[in-house]
Amino acid sequence: AVGDGLVDDTLAIQAALSTGSDHIVFPNGHYLISAPLTASTAGSLFIDGMGSKISAVSQSMESMLKITSSGAADFVEVKNLHLVGSSLASIGIFADITANTVNQVNIQDNILENFDNGAVTRSTYGIRVDALGVESVLISNNIVKNVTRTQVLSGSIASVGIGVYELKYGLAISGNRISNISSPVGDADADGVQIFSYNRLLSEHQTAAPVISQNYFYNCKG
Repeated sequence: AVGDGLVDDTLAIQAALSTGSDHIVFPNGHYLISAPLTASTAGSLFIDGMGSKISAVSQSMESMLKITSSGAADFVEVKNLHLVGSSLASIGIFADITANTVNQVNIQDNILENFDNGAVTRSTYGIRVDALGVESVLISNNIVKNVTRTQVLSGSIASVGIGVYELKYGLAISGNRISNISSPVGDADADGVQIFSYNRLLSEHQTAAPVISQNYFYNCKG
């Protein structure tokens, strides 16, 4: 990958993510991607952006970085990335962990900005975790800003700073700065943080015992 802010680095970054290595490190730079990046692990996966910026270019995409688990894993961690959706990407970081048990998912010290669903009717997020297969989730010290939606379907299509779904076990969301989570219309589906348990029953929310603490919210319309 070149990382000069001019060259499309999609193929080079994807090649690194597809090696099966459990540590992926980005030398500091500005990387451009024109398609979603995907990574899967059956063990552990640590992605360290070292402060690098990654910007979406050229075309609409669901997520900039999507992580799945292909087997029981110890840790999944993403840190120190600066993802810019450029109003082309709907999601910054998407940890879709539903099929296999992962002990811990950590998403921390990232910057995520400028996400929109463009012409596609899907929700927008800075960070999304589908956590049915996760024992513990920590989302901390991230900056999430400027998440909106062009396509609106009240009750189904939302703008969310940090969203965690299918939650069964522990969750901590702490020390994040979440701002400008908006919608072009007057409904309330524009939230700084949104959490649902795996079957959305109150008793399951209590069992999962999510903790939301010491975050800063500004201009979150919902």
